[in-house]
Amino acid sequence: MSSEFLANEINLICLALLFMLTGKLRHTHIMAEKRFFFYLAAVLNMILIFIEIIYGFVNGATGNFMRNMNWTINMLYYIISSCMCFAWYLYSENMLKETSHRKKIHYWPEALPVLVVILLTLTTRFTNLMFYIDEADFYCRGRMFFLQTMINFGYLLYASIHALYLSEIAKTYREKIEGRALSMAVIPVVLFGCTQIVWPEAPALCIGCTLSLVYIYLTLQEQAISMDSLTGLNNRITLYSYLNDLARHPRNGKKEWILLLDVDRFKFINDNFGHFEGDN
Repeated sequence: MSSEFLANEINLICLALLFMLTGKLRHTHIMAEKRFFFYLAAVLNMILIFIEIIYGFVNGATGNFMRNMNWTINMLYYIISSCMCFAWYLYSENMLKETSHRKKIHYWPEALPVLVVILLTLTTRFTNLMFYIDEADFYCRGRMFFLQTMINFGYLLYASIHALYLSEIAKTYREKIEGRALSMAVIPVVLFGCTQIVWPEAPALCIGCTLSLVYIYLTLQEQAISMDSLTGLNNRITLYSYLNDLARHPRNGKKEWILLLDVDRFKFINDNFGHFEGDN
């Protein structure tokens, strides 16, 4: 089995997982309005996988058409991979907006590093700074290749560290879980991304991104299951999880309190005015 065939097989598996994930995401209520950037990151990752597959056919192929395709494919890869990391950063920041008490996310100033990558990539055919195609029509890294890597990893690492910090100061158990999940989700992307830097032919980055997206989706799906759909409050499952977590990691010097509320004769409201009014 050739390495190229194996790489395409891995890419197709990742693509199938992302197709299923995005399809499920369209018919679920989890993440509500914050899921746009998650959906965007997933779609951009799917485009990257398509580019990876095409790259295997055009890299090193002879002829002017294939050479131009090689330039175009690699330019798209650089631009879309940076946009995907920025989309993940925006998703993480939007998810943790309430915890951080951040009133507004300034999209354009925070997108400046991505714009720098886009500008350098669009002009690389004349400067060879980001990459170039050699005389044998093979892709080669340019002198400023690591600038794009640093910017991409910078977005991811900042999002991870910020999420971890906010999870430690969060006041609710749900915010703690979300912050920890967002922090941990970056690890596969960084590890597999570093692998692809060392072995450029391996489709490692797309694998890491797919694992991260699936992990976040499953974590938030679990959160949705443990939340009361009527009130938006945590249900008994989350209470048990919280108490187990508290037993394993007690907060020294701080007391924990449990408040129980009971409404008498609530059945009277449902029987006389209906369950809809009872819900209100």
